[in-house]
Amino acid sequence: MMKKRLTLFGLLISTLIVLSCGDSDQYVGAEKNDLEVGQTSTQLIGSTTGSAKSGLSTGSSPTGSIQGIAVTGSGVINTKPDLAVLSLGIESRGQTVGSARSDAAEAMARLIISLEKNKVRENHIKTDHFNIYPEYTYEEIYEDGNTYSRQKITGYRVSNSISVQTSDLERVGEIIDDAALAVGDAIRINGINFTIENTESLEKRAMAMAVSNVIDKADRISELANVKRGALIYITNQNVGSATNNMLERSSMSVFSDYASTPINVGQLTIEVTVDALFGIIN
Repeated sequence: MMKKRLTLFGLLISTLIVLSCGDSDQYVGAEKNDLEVGQTSTQLIGSTTGSAKSGLSTGSSPTGSIQGIAVTGSGVINTKPDLAVLSLGIESRGQTVGSARSDAAEAMARLIISLEKNKVRENHIKTDHFNIYPEYTYEEIYEDGNTYSRQKITGYRVSNSISVQTSDLERVGEIIDDAALAVGDAIRINGINFTIENTESLEKRAMAMAVSNVIDKADRISELANVKRGALIYITNQNVGSATNNMLERSSMSVFSDYASTPINVGQLTIEVTVDALFGIIN
């Protein structure tokens, strides 16, 4: 009887052990399956993320620049000037500041009278520079067996420069000649500029020509490249060319003759406008 009970008890324990081992294996298997599912999900997310980055990279420009048809155009207008600006002056020297300044004042007064006789209005005469300079010489001094140079003032120089405007271009040569005769050797002709008093309307015309030029160039390029020109993306104005012509620089009394008149050629002026433009491309 006792043996039968022990046998039944042993069978019961064995059964519990087997059942316990079976549950453990199933639980471990479940953990493995859950881990494998998690790894698969992570790979999909990584793949999706990688695909998204690739799409963004493909959609953006590597350089960040705008693609299109870039052109530069210009508009040029040649015209005659209508205003002359003369830079005239006088120069005098004297042993003292007072004597040099007095001589300069008298010379400038004669110059102004000469200009007024040639119908140059007072408000078209403007002082540009007035200077008084000491003039030096260097002398060698022998003293106690040593030689050295010493600066010594020998006199003073006074210069007075004015700018003169006139719209009577045919009288420019006569104005210069009369000024030289009135002032004498003290006259200084520093330069003549021919310009246009009001360039606004001419600049507008040149700009319209430049804009038309860039459109024409863009159309020709698009035709040759077998594409269609799109809308204007941007347009910028580079510069407006100067409408000034320098005729004479740094002349003095020596260029004039007592008998011959001074020939002055007015010539032509050029106004140039340059623009840069970028047009889109229609695919």
